[in-house]
Amino acid sequence: MLVSVIVPVYNTEQYLPACLDSLLHQTIIDFEVIVVDDGSIDRSSIICDEYALKDDRFKVYHLSNGGVSNARNYGLSKAKGEYVTFVDSDDFVDNDYIEQLVNAIGVGADIVMSGIILFDESSAKLSSVTLDSRKYDLMHNGKDAFMVATMDTITSPVTKLYKKSIVEKHNVRFRQGQSYGEDREFNIDFLYRTSIVVTVSYVGYHYRRGVINSLSQVNDPQSHLDIDLRYIYKVKSFFDIKCVVGYSDRYIVNRLFHIFNDRISQMVMLKKLACSEIRAVLNTYKNVEQYKWMLSNIKYVDSNSYVAILYKLHLLRLLPYYYKVISL
Repeated sequence: MLVSVIVPVYNTEQYLPACLDSLLHQTIIDFEVIVVDDGSIDRSSIICDEYALKDDRFKVYHLSNGGVSNARNYGLSKAKGEYVTFVDSDDFVDNDYIEQLVNAIGVGADIVMSGIILFDESSAKLSSVTLDSRKYDLMHNGKDAFMVATMDTITSPVTKLYKKSIVEKHNVRFRQGQSYGEDREFNIDFLYRTSIVVTVSYVGYHYRRGVINSLSQVNDPQSHLDIDLRYIYKVKSFFDIKCVVGYSDRYIVNRLFHIFNDRISQMVMLKKLACSEIRAVLNTYKNVEQYKWMLSNIKYVDSNSYVAILYKLHLLRLLPYYYKVISL
């Protein structure tokens, strides 16, 4: 078995046939589709079973609802392919999608990445991301490592073909119980163990924007902030291991600045925090390694906004008043 396609499913009966049809009609035949029904309560379960009857390459597993990370991990445990790829059940792919990714393996790729097309409910194209066709050597080239880790599409598990032996040898898995940021953490954990990355200019994955179900996490800025900080810590560690120098510090400090600023602003607006409460929130992070590192490198932040100036001048005592004012 060359490729295993893992499709986590939860209550997507409206879109699921288009997704599975796009896999049913692939131009390559040496692949399997592992459909993991994550406790759907609509007709999704029935639709999954119908496709298993149509084609024995479709393997369907019904689980109790455990979230998208659990569903993807279960799919990985059942995958028999040399490579694995993920397709979300409300998306679809072009008929030559798998073949195009497979064709790029030949140069010894540990992971193949392609671009993506984003569209909405009316099937209107919103935007697209196209990558250059080239090879990146993450083992010997720090600039290559930086470029791959900061690509627009690195935050998603779709549009990628992963070498299964790396996944299994290093037990790379999605974080259980997490439905925000779990995909980008999976990717950075995989890149730690990767030598050769191949990108292709081909774009054949269609990503549907705006679909919300229980696999989406309720907006919780503080929880998201903690997850964001853990991810940025992993990215910085990745840069250190891959000897990325000269430009990575500026990238990290700018990411941290915007993460803290955006999440604190969201907390203040959603929870209607008073200045004393904002100060308490800020105090919970003053001893966090990422926050201290950001402050020590704040001069590299590119923004000249009012909040950036307060940080750069170390006028942190004024931050609660700033966040309160912009929330009014």
